[in-house]
Amino acid sequence: MATAVINSWLSSLVVILTEGSDQQMQLNAIKMEENSGVASKTLSEIEIPKNTGLIVVVVKKSGTTKYIYNLSLETVLNPGDVILVMGWEYRVKKLKEYIK
Repeated sequence: MATAVINSWLSSLVVILTEGSDQQMQLNAIKMEENSGVASKTLSEIEIPKNTGLIVVVVKKSGTTKYIYNLSLETVLNPGDVILVMGWEYRVKKLKEYIK
């Protein structure tokens, strides 16, 4: 399980770092909306790195002060949760479309 998380993260990082762009990488906070098609699913099911090229760095759980830094593929993203992602701005736009 840990190997799968590391491999997914490393693959995304390689894509981000080797992408030829003048843009700077950014950290962006994205809120999971109530009507999101991916709400209440695990990171494994959503496959954000594979589908958007972004790396999920932190999840802030809705209605609490709890932050999850040591993410696993079994981390569930619920409506109201905020995810902090790292990557290029145009990929963040892709993520926003993907999680609608």
